[in-house]
Amino acid sequence: MIANPHDLLELAYSPQFRPVEGVWQSIQLRPDFATGELLNIGVLFSEGEKKTARLLKSFDKFSGLYGEAAEDELRFVIRALEASLSQNHSETNIPSVEFTSPKLARGESSEAIVDRLFSSVVSLSGAGYMPRKKKQGFFNNTYARDEVFRRVRTQAGVIAERIIASGDDLFFRDGPRLLALDIPLRCGPQLGTVVSAGFSSSDSVERALLRAFFDLATAMAISKTGIGEVFVYRPDGVLTTEKQRRVDNVIDISEWKLSKLGVHLDVSNSPDKLAQDILSWAHI
Repeated sequence: MIANPHDLLELAYSPQFRPVEGVWQSIQLRPDFATGELLNIGVLFSEGEKKTARLLKSFDKFSGLYGEAAEDELRFVIRALEASLSQNHSETNIPSVEFTSPKLARGESSEAIVDRLFSSVVSLSGAGYMPRKKKQGFFNNTYARDEVFRRVRTQAGVIAERIIASGDDLFFRDGPRLLALDIPLRCGPQLGTVVSAGFSSSDSVERALLRAFFDLATAMAISKTGIGEVFVYRPDGVLTTEKQRRVDNVIDISEWKLSKLGVHLDVSNSPDKLAQDILSWAHI
């Protein structure tokens, strides 16, 4: 039997793997609802029920565009997306996040497809175009929480995990809606959060406090509890005297406003003191 030359040519140039086929979507963030701008922060590939995603992990470019407090918000969005995708939640549970219409994709593997698409559509990935000026003494929410929660775990041991929320605890069910809310402290009916006042500007502190209040108030309403607490880490020696005065004014005004709504602010310049206060609040 004589081999067909067309069949041999097809065999020679065919890939030595079974191609993976499915649909992909860009994961987009709306950082400012007033402008309506959308930024690509990740890629999702679906092959039937199997989903593979890659999300932004470097934040220099984003922080340079939108500021320190916005970077903290993006970090929470990424964490919530990771939890949502791992738990196969069908609904979009983050108001600032959208998924583009599905488009066909094909490649060697799901991971290879996601990596290729991520490199082409997520321009915020990688180091910033210009070196970032280091902010001496700058403490964002992520840093503040790491420092405080490390001390909570040291003081309380395994019991600390009963009050420090994990990825599974980010979501609150409100009827048919599932919402991702940044509430890192849970203790029965009590809900709490930790916020840094160590940003380089009073505007960033105010934004961080407002975001914390909105998430806490929403969680309290959904959970039907009137017990909420905001623990504020206010480090010394970060800002100039004038900037520190502005930050302290923001904290004082926020404390007064929140007290009218049944939310208490606990402010300290010591992570150890905040850890002790959290354990006392949780009756541990």
